[in-house]
Amino acid sequence: MIIKKIASDNLLSVNDVEALDRNVAYYLSEIADDGHFPDVDYGDKSRTNWKPMLHLDKLYQMVLAYVIPDGSHFQQQQLYEKIVRGLEYWNKAYCKSANWWYNQVGAPRLLGKTLVVLRTGGKSISDNLENSLLQQMKTVGGNPSDPNRTGANKADIALHWLYRGCLQQDKETVDVAVREAFAPLSYTTLEGIQYDNSYFQHNQQLYIGGYASVLISRIVEIAWYTVNSDYELSGERLNLLSKFVRDTFLKCIRGKFMCYNVMGRGISRKDAINQKGIVDWLNKLKLIDKEYATEYENVLSAFSSGSNKTEKKYSSFTHYYVGDFSIFQNVDYSFGVRTVSERTYRSEEGNGENLKGYFLSDGSTVISVTGNEYENIFPVWDWCKIPGTTCPQMDTIPRMEKTWTHLGESDFVGGVSDGDMGVVAYKMNNDQDGVDVSAKKAWFFLGKEVVCLGSDISTSAGYPLTTTLNQCLLSGNVYCSEKGQVKTIEKGGSISSASLDWILHNKVGYFFPQAQSVSLKAEHKIGNWHEINETQSKATVHKDVFCAWLDHGKLPYKATYSYIVVPNVSSVTNMQKYKSSDVEIIENSAYAQAVKHKGIGVTQIVFYQSGQLSIGDIDLSVDKGCIIMIKENGKQLLFDISDPSHKLDVLNIQIRSSKKNKRTLQVDFSDDGYHKGRTHSLQCNY
Repeated sequence: MIIKKIASDNLLSVNDVEALDRNVAYYLSEIADDGHFPDVDYGDKSRTNWKPMLHLDKLYQMVLAYVIPDGSHFQQQQLYEKIVRGLEYWNKAYCKSANWWYNQVGAPRLLGKTLVVLRTGGKSISDNLENSLLQQMKTVGGNPSDPNRTGANKADIALHWLYRGCLQQDKETVDVAVREAFAPLSYTTLEGIQYDNSYFQHNQQLYIGGYASVLISRIVEIAWYTVNSDYELSGERLNLLSKFVRDTFLKCIRGKFMCYNVMGRGISRKDAINQKGIVDWLNKLKLIDKEYATEYENVLSAFSSGSNKTEKKYSSFTHYYVGDFSIFQNVDYSFGVRTVSERTYRSEEGNGENLKGYFLSDGSTVISVTGNEYENIFPVWDWCKIPGTTCPQMDTIPRMEKTWTHLGESDFVGGVSDGDMGVVAYKMNNDQDGVDVSAKKAWFFLGKEVVCLGSDISTSAGYPLTTTLNQCLLSGNVYCSEKGQVKTIEKGGSISSASLDWILHNKVGYFFPQAQSVSLKAEHKIGNWHEINETQSKATVHKDVFCAWLDHGKLPYKATYSYIVVPNVSSVTNMQKYKSSDVEIIENSAYAQAVKHKGIGVTQIVFYQSGQLSIGDIDLSVDKGCIIMIKENGKQLLFDISDPSHKLDVLNIQIRSSKKNKRTLQVDFSDDGYHKGRTHSLQCNY
């Protein structure tokens, strides 16, 4: 049953039989009598774009054409003979890459499904040839039980073990394949799904896009093959898969596009943030995870219509306290923040990929209304102006080519969330790799707007230092206000070091509560993918780009910034109507950053050390650094509190009102275990 489902799934993946037949006709004309293809370098050892994979890809297409009844090559004897020759050549060539992935994942997976489709679709190859190829898969293809293979890599290897076990009717191999494929569906402190529902791969490195996508795809594929069998995915493992997909993976998608800052080195691959490939496994998952079938169907409908999947009244803010990532999402917009701490690793480069992505982890922000704001922009990006980051404008961006990545430097990174609103703080202290920047950066999520504050900003490196509001695809004109006068900036226009009231571009407004040096450009830019990824094309890429930033000068010392992002603003008129007076910046200094939204009665505070703040008729003091959100409910105060250091046992909070009432609250973090950094909630009357 399983082997037939695997074969059927592969046949159903062919959308254009005529195109397949044309390709196969060409392969038939070029394949040599001994089964090799003249355009394949069988001696290649490359770590990326390994040339021998082309041989297997052509054979796979030839097998599909041979077994599809609607095709012109259906059960064609000449095609069958060439397929056999091609498989014989591969069996003798014993090609190997310098990259383990091709040997243990890419090649055996493609060979395995080729053999499955051929076995179930017509005339079989000889037992000797098939067994020899299967032995090669076993010998070279690794073992999913290997402790060095975790997460997505484990599931990848398990898949071709399933192919081989089914072909050989070997229950023991199938048992191992299914067991190890579903094994990553458990919480871990190593690579895999973390206790906060984020995902790590390649050490403690955030990879919700990229590797997590592969993991989900492989697990769903195997769960689909084994549904209604003794191997069916169920119980706690199914619940964890469901939770991870719904509460993490899908939250990071707007429209059809994944947050660029959770993609790891995959950001440097063309079309990588476009998640159209998940449609296949979503269709399967709605039949596996039937309890949430409607939710998956809503996502699929949104994909097909190009709209956003959120319902009108839905909004959520999630801080992943293990992964150092936060995402806000509602019907109007999504806003994601990626940071890095001494507990987590920077976004990696490796295998010639992501050559300019060093600053991706330094508070990068994704601001999306439609989702396509960053679609394939990366070849023309100024990588010293990644949205949200405070970066030196260096001539050469730092590299981590020998180590791929390394731990961050900050001992204070975290957030608070009540599920609807929250705060994120990042004490940037980057003194490695030739970078010398320190800053206190915080984002205050208040529903309609996000307040972005920076303080204690210093560098002695001598490069101009900037904080980038956004760098995205240009869409129409840019509008800004200077001393109440509205200006229109068309493509090719710019503003340098001006004190602006606000900027509006593509339904996203940026307000400036204080006088600051603001610059912006609306320009046509060129670049190529090869400059950021050696495996990609050198062809010139043209994009129109909007970029806005704050200038801090060459040697800032304890500088500050403040801006308010208000997404989904449709017009200049609405910008002028925005009630910025509702948002009060109480503090933006080296020891604390605090914002109060008077309209909704919420105050959010980042204490970087022990200290005291006055909030209306309340004096609040803490004995250690922390993050606090306070919601007023009549005479009751609702507190949400976290420890961004992940090191505290106890936090003491003292509240003194104007009526001389005094309350002391104590927060116990000592039993948080795997959930260090999580939000604690409590309340008191005053």
